[in-house]
Amino acid sequence: GSLATTQDSALYGLLFTEAIHRKGLTFNNDTLIAQSEKYYRNVGNNDCRLARSLLHHAIVRYSQQSYAEAFALIKEAEEMAPQLGDPAFCYELYAVLGDMYDNAYDKTATLRYYQRSLDAAQQAHNDQWAARMLNNLATTFDQLEERDSFMYYMQQVEPLLPKLNGVIRAGALCNMGSYQLKEGDTIAAKQSLLQALKLTYLDKANYLLANIAKGEGDFNRATNLWY
Repeated sequence: GSLATTQDSALYGLLFTEAIHRKGLTFNNDTLIAQSEKYYRNVGNNDCRLARSLLHHAIVRYSQQSYAEAFALIKEAEEMAPQLGDPAFCYELYAVLGDMYDNAYDKTATLRYYQRSLDAAQQAHNDQWAARMLNNLATTFDQLEERDSFMYYMQQVEPLLPKLNGVIRAGALCNMGSYQLKEGDTIAAKQSLLQALKLTYLDKANYLLANIAKGEGDFNRATNLWY
C-alpha cells in the first residue's frame, strides 16, 4: 500500500533529480529531493541512496544560494562515501565539492577534491570523467600560474582529446591552446582556441586569442574580438 508508494516516490525523486543534474541543469525547488532524503533517513537501511539524496539535495540548496545548508548536506554525504565503495558516486561527490571550493576561492581544497574525483574516475575506468577532472586540475593550476603542474596535467589530457565531446572537449581544447602558447606554438594554439569556441563560448579562449592577435600586431583583429 502506502509504504510502497512512498518508496517509489522517494526513488523517483532521487533518480529524476540526478538525471536533471547530469544534464547540467538544476531546480529552484527542493521539495522533491528533500522528500527522498527524508525517506532514506527514516528507513535507515539504504546508505547508498541516502548519500546520493544528500549530495543532490546539496546541489539544489547550493543553486538556491543556501550555502551553509548545502555544505552541511554534502559534508554528511562525504562522511558516508568511504563505506559505500562506489567510485561513480565518489567521482560525482568530489567533483561537486571541488567546484564549491573553487567558487569559494579555496584553491588548496579545490585541487584536493578534483584529485580525489580523478582517482574515483580512474577506479571506475571512465575516460570522459577522468578527462574532465584532469582538465579541471589543469585549469586550476593555470589560474595559480603554476606552469609545471599545468603542463603535467595537460600532457595527460592530450591523448584523451579524441574521446571527448561538448563542453568537456571545449574546455580541454582551450587549456590545450594555453599550453601550446606556453610552448611557443602560436599557430597550433590559435587552432585549438578557435576549435574550442566553435563548441561553446569561453572567456578564457577569447582572451587568449585577443592576446595572440595583439602579439601579431594585428590590432584590428584584436579589437574586433572584444566588441
